[in-house]
Amino acid sequence: MTDKEYEFYFAGGNQMALFNRKSKDEPTIAKAMVSGSSPDNDQDQGTTPNAAATPKQAEATTPATQPATQPTQPVSNNTTEPAAQHRIASQTGGGTVDDTAQQIAHIESQMQDLSVQYSHLRDGLKLRMFQLKAFFSDGLNQQQGALDRLNKQIDDLKTQIRDINNEDDGKFLAEKQEIDALLPDLQAAVDQQVAQLKAVNEQMAQLQDHATELDDKISASQAQEDQLSEAIKGETDLAKILESVEANKQQALTLVEERKQLAAQKAEIDGQISDLGEDLEAAQTNLNIKESDLHKHQDQTAAIDNQIQRAQKQRAHKLEILNQSKAKLDAQAAQVSKRVADFAADLDKVNGQIQDRFGTGYLIQNVQFSNTLNYMVLMNTNDTNDADQASEIRLFKFLNQNVSQPVTVISLKFDLQLKDHLINWAQEHQFDVPKMVNIFNELQANAESTAPVVTIHENESIKGAWDADKTHREFRDAEGNLLMVAQYQNNDQIKDIYYYDDSRLSRISTLNDQGQLSRTRTFQQDNSVVDEFFRVDGTLCLKFSSEDQTVNKVEVFDNNNLRITSFAGTEDFYYWWLEQYLKTQADVVFIGMDNDPIYRKITSSTNVQAIPYLINVSKNIGKIKATMHSDHPWHNVLVTSRHDKLLLESIADRDMNVSSVSPDSDIADLPAALQTDETSALNSGQNA
Repeated sequence: MTDKEYEFYFAGGNQMALFNRKSKDEPTIAKAMVSGSSPDNDQDQGTTPNAAATPKQAEATTPATQPATQPTQPVSNNTTEPAAQHRIASQTGGGTVDDTAQQIAHIESQMQDLSVQYSHLRDGLKLRMFQLKAFFSDGLNQQQGALDRLNKQIDDLKTQIRDINNEDDGKFLAEKQEIDALLPDLQAAVDQQVAQLKAVNEQMAQLQDHATELDDKISASQAQEDQLSEAIKGETDLAKILESVEANKQQALTLVEERKQLAAQKAEIDGQISDLGEDLEAAQTNLNIKESDLHKHQDQTAAIDNQIQRAQKQRAHKLEILNQSKAKLDAQAAQVSKRVADFAADLDKVNGQIQDRFGTGYLIQNVQFSNTLNYMVLMNTNDTNDADQASEIRLFKFLNQNVSQPVTVISLKFDLQLKDHLINWAQEHQFDVPKMVNIFNELQANAESTAPVVTIHENESIKGAWDADKTHREFRDAEGNLLMVAQYQNNDQIKDIYYYDDSRLSRISTLNDQGQLSRTRTFQQDNSVVDEFFRVDGTLCLKFSSEDQTVNKVEVFDNNNLRITSFAGTEDFYYWWLEQYLKTQADVVFIGMDNDPIYRKITSSTNVQAIPYLINVSKNIGKIKATMHSDHPWHNVLVTSRHDKLLLESIADRDMNVSSVSPDSDIADLPAALQTDETSALNSGQNA
């Protein structure tokens, strides 16, 4: 071993390398939080004491990432160099250099105050103008809705009027026509029956006259016979009686015979009269029936005529009412149409004013945060630089000021000290400590803690020796060959164990706070690397296989060490876990940097409510503009500066909520008349 110390990490996203550390200083908390430690970019595992030989992996080294530095305030272009200040003071004969510098600082401060004031005034003006726009828009929508309802009512009335006009008395007329067709036959039958009755009556009269005539003849014959009888009755002489009888005998017999004939004729006539009386009664009955049927049909025709008249009157009455209602609605519609036109004109006017003043017709408001939602922030999974770290710090400070509850940080890095790093990082940058969720902790802690504590037992074959500061202990065999190096924390807690094979680093074991095995990293002879992660019950949880400094396989195991799924890289694995995890959370709002591929994939393929955090808007304006029109359009966005917010405003195609995470003191945007840089930047955004 040399005096060099080693740190293993994954660089370039998914690449593993062994690099030299020339300092024992721990990386900054910001760097630890942003870069983290995982198979993508491992957390500093400490240093290794003097070893017998340098590992082969050191041949392909990667420079260590420098600790994060605090973002510096931009230096104003107006600031004059001290030498230049001296020359100005000398040439102008003015005040001292210090006075001039103070004046410059005062002017810059005034410009800054003016910028902040202008920004607030601009936001206030925009809000008021959009309130006016909303008033006209709401009025237009209300009046247009009222007009649509009126037009629908008018259309309904037109339909009713058309239907009434299309109505006729065809049904009644057809029925009447059918009845009228029967009337001639009915009338003919009645007339025929009347004629028949008349004929019977005439025949009856003739028979009655004949019967009367026979009665008269019978009476005359009887009278003659009575005269003969009287003649005999008055005679007292028998001889004369007999002579009279003899003389009138033939006449009497004739009269008797005549009366018999007349009586027979009379009886026959009476029989005919009787029969004819029955015929007359039947004829009268038939006549009554025919007349009743005729009158019935005539009454039906009259009733149909009455129905037709009533229907015509009802239609006329309905048409009068409908036409009156339509006239009223037409008048109302005309008034509402005028109001619609007025509101539309006012809306067009204010839209034009907004467009002229702000370059967009869409309202860009600040993001509104809710007390009932669960805000989760995905720590950037990319390799980060100082600018990215500064952007994340600003993001957390902004969320700390605007979200009432602590946000939740989701980390995809393997870092057993993540909680401590998070606390230190928050305290260093003065914001509340967020809650923490780590993919490895979630998977590894999902079991009962029954794994044994890892210890190193010394004996005659293995001897240990501390380094000078007692943070590392070397273990060698009896021949002095290096077997292990244990790195300690808190004096007595083993953190990492480095195993050596013929002076070559072959494996690193990382222990958790309970001293249980958490991860092993094995370096194969072919320079491939295998990382195995264990649950707190000792079972295998994950396995990462790497070649050429790139993770090409991730395997997931259940509690029985059976593989349940695998992935072709860390990105797919992280996406799989993150998607499953977010489904178990309620009311989640997912925040992350849009240049993070994991965040972009989650927000573009799931329905999770998202607030992307955009950095370098001016450099990526074209890509951002395309993303705004994707299948998952943004509605809430965070940006790093007021200037980026103005750029988004210039390319917006809908109303959006955009907030700058920078405080007002960082605003340096002045009106175009005072600062041409803003105008050129906005124009470049609109032309992108």
